[in-house]
Amino acid sequence: MTNLNYTPKTYDEAVRNLAAWQGADDITIYYLPDPESRVVRLVEVSGSFSDDEDLRPVAMGASADFPFRSSVLLVSKSDWGRVQRGEKSLPNGWDTAQLKELAACG
Repeated sequence: MTNLNYTPKTYDEAVRNLAAWQGADDITIYYLPDPESRVVRLVEVSGSFSDDEDLRPVAMGASADFPFRSSVLLVSKSDWGRVQRGEKSLPNGWDTAQLKELAACG
């Protein structure tokens, strides 16, 4: 179980915590490593999400409770298939070859 009151202190903790806070049984979560360890970027794929014309992440600034910037991209399973086939692109700077799937975090 995730402790929602815990403030991550390292980038790796922040990646895992944000994924756990976001995660659900029907969501596959990937993260895009940031070489500077400043922005936690997640791609969440689920059949519960709607297809979208443009894939745009929701960005949030750092706070006292989560001291890293974050950016989360919600992608439907059908759009994810299009991304994998090269028919649709992730946002600029989001390279599918660098994405790493996270194990279940809930």
